[in-house]
Amino acid sequence: MKAAVLAVGNEVLYGDTQNSNGAYLASELTAATVQIVFQTVLADEIAQVAAAITHALRVADLVVLIGGLGPTVDDITRQAVAEATSCPLALDQAAMAQIEQYFLERKRPMPESNRRQALLPAGGEALGNDRGTAPGLWLELGSQVVVALPGPPIELEPMFQASVLPRLRQRLKSGRAVTWLRTSGIGESSLQELLGDLLTSANPSVLPYAKLGEVHLRILADAASQQEAEQMAAGRLRAVRERIGPYVYGQGNATLEGVLLETLLGRHETLAVSESATGGLVSARLSDPAGASQVFLGGSVVYTALAKVEFGALERSAIDRNGAVSAWTAKALAESVRQKLGATWGLATCGWAGPQADGEVGLAYTAVAGTAGVESQEHRLGHNRYDVRHRLTQAALWHLYQVLGREG
Repeated sequence: MKAAVLAVGNEVLYGDTQNSNGAYLASELTAATVQIVFQTVLADEIAQVAAAITHALRVADLVVLIGGLGPTVDDITRQAVAEATSCPLALDQAAMAQIEQYFLERKRPMPESNRRQALLPAGGEALGNDRGTAPGLWLELGSQVVVALPGPPIELEPMFQASVLPRLRQRLKSGRAVTWLRTSGIGESSLQELLGDLLTSANPSVLPYAKLGEVHLRILADAASQQEAEQMAAGRLRAVRERIGPYVYGQGNATLEGVLLETLLGRHETLAVSESATGGLVSARLSDPAGASQVFLGGSVVYTALAKVEFGALERSAIDRNGAVSAWTAKALAESVRQKLGATWGLATCGWAGPQADGEVGLAYTAVAGTAGVESQEHRLGHNRYDVRHRLTQAALWHLYQVLGREG
């Protein structure tokens, strides 16, 4: 099956809103063995969108439209679909009832303009939306399908998973399995050397994607059935893990901070953080997963020498003697915050982020303190301020991951 993905909206076309939906749908459709033939972004103009739909139906079996299903006059996707397919719009009573129920549950009056959202091309079916007022659309044109989805990701993603993907799978005659491995502590080139011949196989394929401080590996297998594809992917997954196991921290959508918190929660342990160069980025990542407060107790940003004295409980003379950016400072901060908050583990960062600095730009230290002692690691992270701060954040989390692995 071939697909075209059309994003509708001036806000996307002009760059005011990032087209994250396009990336999401491309990934999900590719994983379902659907071939993306093209993606495009269109203005809020009926003629332009209708022409794009007409072209897409010449080259694709599936046309997916994103956005333009709202109640305002610039939401023109419904009209464009009707024009391109010669299926006139008509009020869909089921869709209308769903919209009315949405407002009723929230005890809000329904504006008259929301009735526009219940207009569907003849022959089309409304796709339920329990996150908003815009029903989606499923329209079959012989062997082809036109799908329209609302623009907000919080509405689009659950609608796609619940109402679109299951129907597409019924139309597909082959199987595809996609697995992601997430690694840290190793660069893409070194990872490729370890994987060697596994990267040259076409099916299953192993494809690395370099990220800031991480490398993600996509393992994809195609077969005559879904079961066979999953077996092939599982076999290749085992082979990859055998070669790079120490660098793999998770699978699928796992995040390093999520894995750390799950590990600590399972061990009934807690964590406190003291940050200098990272300025709160470590704490932001650790506090992002739901339930983080069960493990992450908090910490402090000790960005200046004064803050290190007042909040980090370090002596100014010791900082001057050892250096504000040093293994000693990182270790002292990690142990201090651990004791102050009564945590099982203390984690700390310090470094020169630049561009101007009193020391070598990119030189940084992380430290992990526990009941058995404290250890530090030295890092050289380049000369770009953004990269240094974010790579140091990753390095700190990876350092903790390594220590937990050794002492688990």
